[in-house]
Amino acid sequence: MQVDWGKGRALSHMLKALSLDDCEDVIPIYLGDDRTDEDAFKVLKQRGSGFGVLISNKVGQPNTLPAMHAYTLAIQALLPSHTMQAPSTQQPQH
Repeated sequence: MQVDWGKGRALSHMLKALSLDDCEDVIPIYLGDDRTDEDAFKVLKQRGSGFGVLISNKVGQPNTLPAMHAYTLAIQALLPSHTMQAPSTQQPQH
């Protein structure tokens, strides 16, 4: 039996299952890297909230970022700033 679910429908279901579909203080961010992610981008656009980012090595399309740059930006946006600091090279003092 084949289930007729695309990534857009899965995203909608996940937001609803987590009771986040009507939350005004939650902004979904969807990172996609190919055409199979377009349905999820459409869901975010129809919702009027959230961000869909196409991660691609082909620059020039709207909302497209080079792959490594996009992943870096996403990690920086999602993690607290103190977790992104480089470890200290100083030895602890005894």
